[in-house]
Amino acid sequence: MNDDLDGGSRGADDVLRGTEGADRLFGRLGDDRIDGGDGPDVSVYTRPRDAYVVDLTQHASGRIVVTGPDGRHLLDNVERLEFADHKLAFDLGTGQAGANTARLVAAAFTPNAVHALPDYIGIGLQLFDAGHNMLQVAQLAATVLGLDDDAFIDRIYLHVVGLPPTQAAHDFFESLLQGHGGNLTQADLLVLAANHEMTAEQIGLVGLAQSGLEYA
Repeated sequence: MNDDLDGGSRGADDVLRGTEGADRLFGRLGDDRIDGGDGPDVSVYTRPRDAYVVDLTQHASGRIVVTGPDGRHLLDNVERLEFADHKLAFDLGTGQAGANTARLVAAAFTPNAVHALPDYIGIGLQLFDAGHNMLQVAQLAATVLGLDDDAFIDRIYLHVVGLPPTQAAHDFFESLLQGHGGNLTQADLLVLAANHEMTAEQIGLVGLAQSGLEYA
């Protein structure tokens, strides 16, 4: 079940607890404690991002502290922050929706797309939030690209490594694909590329974990 939970505008110090679904949590005025519970949850703020200080020093434990004109909010199990001018995803750990989305967008559409195309990020997040797995989303991305195997290999390799493949590298990856002696689909190869450590380096995944991944 997806719920909107509102702390109200009285200025009281509220405790909001989410459900098992994807909740939107409105702490509003007061020093609030917000626990999103299970599911991809969003804490919503009515002013621009610059009006708030987002402290991720405790993010490894699942806590984000947001301080601003509304008060000081302690967020546990909250994956996304929505401000008046930006939406940011912080579920960027291994296997989480934000990280999976950023990796796939980078490998398929260029690393720059992770920062330049927040609508692509938003689509990826929606798919993962709806329960799609990495391979299923990769299949959709490969379909959107609509490339033959030669062009697909060259494109994905360039995005991950930053350079075109040598002929030897191209031939190796081609040999892994169905129809060329292997048993991988383009989607399988895209998942391997997305999960490679070089992809994380290309998009600055460590930095994104601190600043948040913008989506639309």
